Amino acid sequence: MIYMIVPVLLAAMVGFLHGGRLRNLAKVRLCASWIPLAMFTLQLVIVLFPQGQSELFLGLRPWAMIVTYALLIAFLYINRRLPGIKLILLGAALNLAVILANGGYMPVTREALARSGHLDLIIVHDEQAYVLGSKDIVLSEQETRLRLLSDVVGIPEAFPVSATFSVGDLIIMAGAAGLVYRMMLSDSQRGRKKSMKPSVNQIQP
Repeated sequence: MIYMIVPVLLAAMVGFLHGGRLRNLAKVRLCASWIPLAMFTLQLVIVLFPQGQSELFLGLRPWAMIVTYALLIAFLYINRRLPGIKLILLGAALNLAVILANGGYMPVTREALARSGHLDLIIVHDEQAYVLGSKDIVLSEQETRLRLLSDVVGIPEAFPVSATFSVGDLIIMAGAAGLVYRMMLSDSQRGRKKSMKPSVNQIQP
């Protein structure tokens, strides 16, 4: 998931160029901030499992995915007033839809993993292939429900950061970048940018 950091870093750089400051991010007030902590803890313990983990954890994995995404959506909805959050909410909802349609996992094909150079991360349990350290299950295109929403977008192995991700992930990255950029600016800077947008009366001939 390191590829998700890249657009956020780019947004921070643009924020600096426009006079923004990272310290302004500390002023952001999030409601129900315990939810992301609980969500990521649950994913780390159950979803991002090491090879050889117990049958109990493997059985809990799809349920943990569904619960954590539901928690994420609840958290985002509560904080929807913040810029960029609605985009993140949309991306998370799309990801949850395809996860629900495929038994609690995000599908990815072997071909997509080959392009990103991650075939070595595949492990097999009870004749089913999973991607180690991720939410992905390996399925063929024919087996995948809502295929266009699955991990069909990829960064080839030739690039420094290679990965496979979904349309929902792309939307989440765009929303996260927008959130960081907007929150780095002070209230007065955001106000000036709004005032610079031409009104309907201004653009009429």
